[in-house]
Amino acid sequence: MFALAQPRINGVGTAVPEHQVPQAEAKRFFVDLFREGDLDVDRLSSVYDNAQIDTRYFCTPLEWLAEDRSFEEKNTRYIEHAPALGAEAAKRALDEASITPREVHSIVVVSSGGISVPSLDARIIEKLGLSRHVTRKSLFGLGCAGGVNGISHAADYAR
Repeated sequence: MFALAQPRINGVGTAVPEHQVPQAEAKRFFVDLFREGDLDVDRLSSVYDNAQIDTRYFCTPLEWLAEDRSFEEKNTRYIEHAPALGAEAAKRALDEASITPREVHSIVVVSSGGISVPSLDARIIEKLGLSRHVTRKSLFGLGCAGGVNGISHAADYAR
């Protein structure tokens, strides 16, 4: 019988888009944007009060988000910004852990913001200069629960 190695987090990196919006302003924007629709805006907007978030970050100004845009146009923004932000966060985590990109054997990328071909993980691998032979897991469409799912997959890889 043998014991599995216990995975651990050696570095954490973050990256945020340039447009900062205080939580109260983000809530007002949500309420104003959806007030005329079929949503129970007052009930749903309570999430902003209970999320314990002070500032939200966007790749575009809120005014851009308020305009009716096609999926293609919104997804183009995702492809323009997500790989760079993902690579920036990963680079910071690698630096904190004192690990070089060539020492990475696996990568898990979680995103619910858009669709990309080549995939977001492939674009990040390229930007970071990781080996093209790393084990990859790309998780999409899981919303906020995606982070927990991603950590679970990363722990499996580490074991």
